Amino acid sequence: MGLARLLKCTTIVYDTNKEALEQCKSLAELNNIQTNFEYRGKCKSSDLLKINYGSSALLIVDCEGDEANIFSE
Repeated sequence: MGLARLLKCTTIVYDTNKEALEQCKSLAELNNIQTNFEYRGKCKSSDLLKINYGSSALLIVDCEGDEANIFSE
């Protein structure tokens, strides 16, 4: 949240756990940055390829061992 607030950037959150997504939404609202967030379910490599990264991007990934599946393309 702190980095998203500092950079004022679009933040896309992927999580298969609905409770984790709801918690993230609540934290974004508490930090008054909820309009900068998009919430999505499971992340696939095809999802990452569809994102318009513009001139720069920062990916922060905590995928608990699923790197080979997500970053396969």
